[in-house]
Amino acid sequence: MRHGSRSMLLSIFAIGLTMLTVPARAQEREVSPKAVERIQKEVRHELVMLPLLNVFDSLAYKVDGFNVTLVGQVTKPSLKSDAEAAVKRIEGVEKVDNQIEVLPPSPMDDRLRISLYRAIYGYPVMQRYAMPVVKPIRIIVKSGHVTLEGVVDNEGDKNIAGIRASGVHGIFSVTNNLVVAKRSGAAGKESGRPRLRPVIFSAACLSVSFRSTACQSACNLRPSLRDLVILPASPSAEALG
Repeated sequence: MRHGSRSMLLSIFAIGLTMLTVPARAQEREVSPKAVERIQKEVRHELVMLPLLNVFDSLAYKVDGFNVTLVGQVTKPSLKSDAEAAVKRIEGVEKVDNQIEVLPPSPMDDRLRISLYRAIYGYPVMQRYAMPVVKPIRIIVKSGHVTLEGVVDNEGDKNIAGIRASGVHGIFSVTNNLVVAKRSGAAGKESGRPRLRPVIFSAACLSVSFRSTACQSACNLRPSLRDLVILPASPSAEALG
């Protein structure tokens, strides 16, 4: 009887010891800033290289330790699943929260996308933005409502894009979320809090011939410049030359 009681007490002690060691192991798993930066760069690279990604899609991501959150809007269901699969393959990523929205199929929206592309990228002042393989101005259309995402060189270009989009027949509304790439000395400070990082900015740099400030700011990988949606800042063209 005593032997049975002793065995039971030892079992209870062992369970309690295991419960106490779990938090300690969790603390040991705390991710280093260097590991987070590596994951951020690899997530960006994988998403930029998605073969189905085009000017009518917009993707962004957030890295919180070993967990990655994907957001944005895409025109193809397969692009949402491809993005998740690509990020899951990255070493160190433990969980992917895929919040990407698949836009509903619509012949009307498809016609508007073509018209919007011609209106914005075909305008003489804006034609330089059409040079990169992946365009820095993203055109998102949902049920006739338009959202412009991405980065441009100056406030004037942002306004032109919005005006050109508003002039397309059949548009119900235009939301202009374009970010103006600032010159050197305007970079913001990191708060240490995970932030959404727009994929499209670095995608603009796939064309080495595109030398605008918008593209060059996207190419710089300093943490304070990866958060252009929250902290729009960029180095000067001379600094990156």
